[in-house]
Amino acid sequence: MQGPRRTDPSSYQAATKLLWVLVVVTYASRHAQGQAARACDSSGRSVACTCNSDIERVVCSRSGDLKAVPSGIPTDTVYLDLNGNKLTSLPRMAFQQLSKLRAIVLSRNEISDIQLGAFDGLDGSLTELQLQENKLTNLKVGTFENLPLVNQLHLKNNMLADLSVGVFRGLVSLRSLFLNGNRITTLPVGIFSDLPSLHIVFLPRNGIESLDNILPALPTYVSVIDLQGNKISRLDRDAFARFENLTTLSLNENGLGNLESGVFNGLVALSRLYLDDNKITSLPQGLFLGLEKLSLLSVENNQLVELSGNSFGDHPSFNVISFENNNISRIEAGLFSRFPTLGSINLASNNLTSLPAGTFDSLAELDFLELEKNRLETLHPNLFLDLRNAWSIKLGHNNIKTLPTGLFRATTKLHVLYINNNAISSLPQDIFSPLSQLISLGLENNQITVIDDGTFNLTNLESIQLNGNPLTNISCKMFPTTNMSLYAIDVDCTCEWIPVYDCPEFDFLGSRVTCAKPRKLWYDKLNEISKDVLTCGAPRMACFGLAGWVALAGVVMLVSAFISV
Repeated sequence: MQGPRRTDPSSYQAATKLLWVLVVVTYASRHAQGQAARACDSSGRSVACTCNSDIERVVCSRSGDLKAVPSGIPTDTVYLDLNGNKLTSLPRMAFQQLSKLRAIVLSRNEISDIQLGAFDGLDGSLTELQLQENKLTNLKVGTFENLPLVNQLHLKNNMLADLSVGVFRGLVSLRSLFLNGNRITTLPVGIFSDLPSLHIVFLPRNGIESLDNILPALPTYVSVIDLQGNKISRLDRDAFARFENLTTLSLNENGLGNLESGVFNGLVALSRLYLDDNKITSLPQGLFLGLEKLSLLSVENNQLVELSGNSFGDHPSFNVISFENNNISRIEAGLFSRFPTLGSINLASNNLTSLPAGTFDSLAELDFLELEKNRLETLHPNLFLDLRNAWSIKLGHNNIKTLPTGLFRATTKLHVLYINNNAISSLPQDIFSPLSQLISLGLENNQITVIDDGTFNLTNLESIQLNGNPLTNISCKMFPTTNMSLYAIDVDCTCEWIPVYDCPEFDFLGSRVTCAKPRKLWYDKLNEISKDVLTCGAPRMACFGLAGWVALAGVVMLVSAFISV
């Protein structure tokens, strides 16, 4: 008797592929004829969407071809994602029978029209509506009238220009309004009068040139105003005096010149002020006077040349201050000491050549100090004496030639120290010994030749960068061999490392020493390469010697004479 016939497995695969092709063709055909695609089938998946009933989430952004809201969305859906499709309009009752929706994502479509009543039926659930990156040029009065629970409305990167009073009517719970990247240069007074909960207003990159037609429309109770990336070149005295609840103000990237005293009058609650990427050359006397709640001040990427104490008032909550990338060459003595609560100071990328003793006195709470990319040559031995809680100090990319003995004697809680890209030729004995909590030490690209044994005997040290230094006389005891935390020592792998192969602890050291140079050994571990491949670098020009220069000159003269013949 003949047994049951076996079917070739490949025929199953072919049939499955054929069935899927038919599904896709059917979907494309119906979609081309204007029929709404179906979101979910019994498997919870379709060509258009993925439906997760466990978290009541439907995502329809896989195909990117939807031109209408799909049918068949489960009625218990809470999160609907239609991002990145080709919807051009939203008709009335576009989301009918989806009364449990809390969030709708319609970003990155081509929506240019929203019919009145498009969101009807969502009044008892919807809290977030995302319409960013579409083609909206206007919004009808009443568009959002029946959305009393929405607290976030995203309209950024559209083409909105003129907004009418009443357009946001009904959004009584709206807290955050995102209008970034539109063409809004004026706002009519009363446009936000229907929004009693509005606290955060984003208006970056709208081409706003004057605040005279913007600020009067904003409610006095807003707490965040973001105006970065506009064309505001002038601020009047008392410009923000109405906003006594304002906590955050961003004026970055506007082309602002010097500000007059009194421009921030009345901002008694302001805690964060951003003035980055403008054209400010000086801070006038009393500019920040009255900002007693100020905790963060950022004036990066401007043209300041000095910092004076008379620009400031009493700021008992000052925590973060950043003047990175200016032209600062002078800091008034005692300026920072007036603010003992400072936790972070950023003075990177300026023109500082020296820092007098006392510059950082009384800053026991300071965690982060950035002094990279200046022109510092010397450091006072007591410069960091009061920084007993400092976590990170960065001194890279200066012209520091020596580190005074005892420079880090008080910074016992330091975890990160970068002194890379300087002109340091030697390290004082025990310079790092107080740093028992140090994790990362950057010394790369200096001129260090000899390092005393035990210099890096720090129990918590994890990484040391020494590449770009002409190290010589490397000994077995230069690095700790019992510190199991140490995992990376970056160096230039030259013939100077050959003696290390005979160290009793080579297995430990060799597995942690990583070659940064030469290129052919880049990222190799020392224990992975033969000592025979380690070569001595070419002599430095500084060591070429008089005889060498005379010989070189002779060769040049001979070559020149040969060419002339």
